[in-house]
Amino acid sequence: QKQGGCAVACPAQLQQHSHPVLAFPFMNPLTQKVFAFMLKHWAETYKEWGSLWCARILNAALKEAGVPGTGSDMARSFLEIGEHISTPEVGDIVILWREAKDSAFGHCGLYVYEDADNYFLLGGNQDNRVKIKPYPKTQLLGVRRVKENETNTKTSSISRRRGGRIA
Repeated sequence: QKQGGCAVACPAQLQQHSHPVLAFPFMNPLTQKVFAFMLKHWAETYKEWGSLWCARILNAALKEAGVPGTGSDMARSFLEIGEHISTPEVGDIVILWREAKDSAFGHCGLYVYEDADNYFLLGGNQDNRVKIKPYPKTQLLGVRRVKENETNTKTSSISRRRGGRIA
């Protein structure tokens, strides 16, 4: 169903906390596992995850799904894993800049849908909780797609360079 510029599902259903895994039966198994992990932690706050936790919870979701993440708490570390994607699909990792495009700071989350101006991401540290939130397309740094059974040979070097911890 296509409504309000949404190519995959009705945004109203998602914003009312319906279960995306059920809303997207055509998702690949990896995406279903990652979404299920995020939804299991729906509305959890920084108290459960600490600070700088958008990357931390995404790494934990990937790990539970059997895919190595970046091992870093830095959102921009996700620019170095998986495959670069031009047109995002549900479950792809979206990386955004924060504060300034050339700063070290960023944000990452899972692509759910988009409208003309925003990407709607499922992620952590979004208003200090796990939720779906819109982010301006103008802040896009990149979109990455990881696959099941993918190995991430950059994990340890990313973690050492960025000072992140292994999830």
